Amino acid sequence: MRVAHSAEIGDTIRWNNAQSGNFGTVTLLRDGIAASGRYCREYQQTITVDGRRAIGVGIACLQPDGIWRIVG
Repeated sequence: MRVAHSAEIGDTIRWNNAQSGNFGTVTLLRDGIAASGRYCREYQQTITVDGRRAIGVGIACLQPDGIWRIVG
């Protein structure tokens, strides 16, 4: 299974929750080193919940403890 933190730029990862019926995608847009010195990735996500679709863009950065955190 591919996950967003190890996918290539431009890749789209699809997900779904069989229990709730919700589904969506995450597409990796770009990556780089932030001013803080942390490795970050920008992504676009689509989420469909109860038939309503939402699209958003965010940034997640790898923390010193190895955990990814959404920062923007």
